[in-house]
Amino acid sequence: MTSRAERVLLVLFLLVAGSLPLLWPADVPWINDEPALLGLALRANQAGELPVHGLLGSVGVPYGPVPLWLYMAGLGLTHDLVALVVLHALLFVVLTGVAIVWLARTCRALDPLVGVLALLSPYFWFYSRLLWDNSFLIPLSALTVAAWVSFAQSPAAWKLWLVGALAALMLQTHLMCAPLLAAIALHFVWRHRAWARAHWRALLPLLLVAATCWPYLSDLLARPDLGERRLEPAAGANWVFPLLGGRYFSALGLEYFFGAQWQDRSGPLLWSATTVSAMGLVGLWLGLAVAARRLTQPADPRAGAAARPAEHDLAALAATTLALQLLLHVVARTGDEPHYLNGTWFCVFALVWLAYSAISRAAWRRTLAGAHALALVIVVVALLRDVHARQGSTGLHVGPTLGTQLAVLDALGRYGPQSEVLNETEFYATFPQAFVVLQDFHPVQPDPAGPRARLHIRQAAPGTDEGRLAVVAEALALPK
Repeated sequence: MTSRAERVLLVLFLLVAGSLPLLWPADVPWINDEPALLGLALRANQAGELPVHGLLGSVGVPYGPVPLWLYMAGLGLTHDLVALVVLHALLFVVLTGVAIVWLARTCRALDPLVGVLALLSPYFWFYSRLLWDNSFLIPLSALTVAAWVSFAQSPAAWKLWLVGALAALMLQTHLMCAPLLAAIALHFVWRHRAWARAHWRALLPLLLVAATCWPYLSDLLARPDLGERRLEPAAGANWVFPLLGGRYFSALGLEYFFGAQWQDRSGPLLWSATTVSAMGLVGLWLGLAVAARRLTQPADPRAGAAARPAEHDLAALAATTLALQLLLHVVARTGDEPHYLNGTWFCVFALVWLAYSAISRAAWRRTLAGAHALALVIVVVALLRDVHARQGSTGLHVGPTLGTQLAVLDALGRYGPQSEVLNETEFYATFPQAFVVLQDFHPVQPDPAGPRARLHIRQAAPGTDEGRLAVVAEALALPK
């Protein structure tokens, strides 16, 4: 099979894998940050304003405005939140797919077909559908890595400008992109000083790109309480979790979202798939060893620096990024939150990809990668079925799905305008904004001819952790 044929097959595999986030798009969380972000975007559109920052983070640091701008653009197309989820997932799939194909073309030693594992990640599936802010780092970081490695191999001004633009977008999305951006800056200064001196005019547009960050950064630095709040230190050695980042390409750690019993509901096949998917974790560790070997190999004295293979630049960037992220979490003593990996996940994947590609025998390589891919497909399909059947959960990270909450509003609309609505769910008692903001996009329109009733919003299966909601009507007499 020629390299061109492999790349065509990769695109076909990516199209299939990329369809998974598009299934049952209403089965997504709508809890706290989601309504807050979409509510802000809606009000900004109505006021004709361009916000300079997004939501306030857990340590009092406001996040960047880029996700808010993107949601404002999306709301310019549609106010249908389910359609917005589809657009969100498509953006993630397309941008990440482009990054995978680009990197496969640049790094000829990578097995192109292994690239599909990135889109089969259960974490990618979850975050690509989530109407959140931090998750936009996923496609942006993937494109940034691909663009940087291409620049490192064959420097060109447009590639550097693209890296700069993507860096500005990431910086104005979430500060967890800092390890990747710092690694790129270090490698640029280390390896490309001569190119920068010879093409200094190509650096001038980067000043304009940097200027786009100033409104957000100046607002950030002007806050008197900046840095006063701290995250609780991570328990034990959780701050080493960047070294466990391979779980991003496995079913490990998904209980964070779906509860400790989620695998039990699908039986032994899912447990087997979970075990096989742990190859993602092993792949990261082996990839670090492959990267170390590549980076410590003596250079061919007969070859110039330009002859250095692209895989060397990829390994150097990935290893440096993970080292800086580890340092960040050691200093901050934080860890074990899966979204902390969203800015560096593609560097983790690059190491997994290098590990698979280092297997010299194609039959073994394709068999192991195929088993890994099949395991991930089983995991994602099991999650799709479980979330759809239960319409989410009572947990803090999934909650009742957007779909079941929309169904509640539709049910309320079948009754007369004089009906009373009573919330009896812990979810809406804790997150009332989910109910309030949802009506800005899906207003309840009472039926003038509908019966008058006292409407109780309840958990459909009380005493369980299922997320499905129900409306129970209690007939009321019409007022005289």
